[in-house]
Amino acid sequence: MDVTLWEETVLPAVPRWCRTDVGRHVASALVEYIADRHFAFVAQIEQACLLLLRAREGKTTAMDDEQSEVSSPPVASPTTAAAVMAMPNESRANGGGNDAAEDAGCQMGASMALHFLMAQVMFVDGTNKARECVNILHESRLDNPSWTPSSVDKDHDGTYFRKEPGSPSYSFRVSGFVPASLIHVLGVVLELDLFKEWFPMCYFSEELAMKTKFHRTARFCVRLSWPFNNRECFCEGYGVDDISHRRVVIKSHSPADDVPLFNGKLPPPAIGSNVRALMKLGGFVLESVAEKRTRVTMYINVDPQIKNVPPILVNFVTKNIFWVLLWQMGKAAERAALPTGPYAERRLQRKDMYDYIQGRLHEAGV
Repeated sequence: MDVTLWEETVLPAVPRWCRTDVGRHVASALVEYIADRHFAFVAQIEQACLLLLRAREGKTTAMDDEQSEVSSPPVASPTTAAAVMAMPNESRANGGGNDAAEDAGCQMGASMALHFLMAQVMFVDGTNKARECVNILHESRLDNPSWTPSSVDKDHDGTYFRKEPGSPSYSFRVSGFVPASLIHVLGVVLELDLFKEWFPMCYFSEELAMKTKFHRTARFCVRLSWPFNNRECFCEGYGVDDISHRRVVIKSHSPADDVPLFNGKLPPPAIGSNVRALMKLGGFVLESVAEKRTRVTMYINVDPQIKNVPPILVNFVTKNIFWVLLWQMGKAAERAALPTGPYAERRLQRKDMYDYIQGRLHEAGV
């Protein structure tokens, strides 16, 4: 965001009665966005937009006469931001005490500020990420009726599947507990080039680009038996720091080959004779439930691009591999807790990132 333009030109045109609060909420939203705390970002940007909407409509206070306060939207539900994007541009005077010219000027300033905020990359990117991760939280709910249980325990943890409309493949979900602290489970998920150490059949993995600590691209290669070529998956993933609620939410997918990524580059071609598999759906919800106990929910839908093989066979193999994932992740998290080894080395190499995560966990009492 062009902070100088906002502070020197746009914000001063906002009506005085809400200018300070709008500026405070936008400043807080910027901090939350930079820190990948997109649920908190949406909560702040919504409050700024609510005030600007009232000002654009000619209101002169933050509340109607019958209201005691502006309603605060749920932190994890970025609906107001989406509604703001769909609002018409027309303003309505409220017949207040100011003259018509001053009313029009105030309303125009509020409208300009709304348009400025909605045009910012952080507004579109932050609200989209929050919305996608809200969907992931919905997918992870044990009472989500769209999932069919395959093998579950009395607490409803285990493996689930779902037939996706218009697709021969299935989506799979697994949930359960890993005997490790959240920071060590995060270490397993964040160190993308170390996936080959634990991900079933993965023989090569590399991180390719990083936009923020929770937004990256990576390549994973999986070895298949003859007569099939090895498969390769290029993924873009991002997460939401929701550690204040003792969890981190991560979304992953395979972007289109012909669409530039956040670094302006196209996804790289597959290595050698590898065939590019497509991750249509992917996500993690990592939630701390005790000092050394983390609840993990993973879900995935991958098209392996295997022709002339019955989908039922591909789905059977995928389902069984997916169940092993949770166990393998738990073993990797135990290794990540050791004072030596590749994960310990990464904690030293990325000390700032891990110190930040540890600080956030401490703030949340995790």
